[in-house]
Amino acid sequence: MPAVDPASAHAFAKNFHWNVDIRSMVGVSAREKQHGLVSRTPWVFVFDSEGVLRMEGHGNRVAEADETVSFLLSQQLVTN
Repeated sequence: MPAVDPASAHAFAKNFHWNVDIRSMVGVSAREKQHGLVSRTPWVFVFDSEGVLRMEGHGNRVAEADETVSFLLSQQLVTN
């Protein structure tokens, strides 16, 4: 999955007037990523480029979140 620039994520959240913390997983191993999501983040949300919620769930569903993001990115590449 390609890395998302944290500045883009901040701009996206600001565009939708979301008051959320943005955390980057760039450079984090898969094991550390899963541990961080399961132990520190009670819930994970995946939004598409229009701000529509496409997946939500506990941090232990990181594999599903990853698949959802990969799918959304593949659809974006097809339509652009």
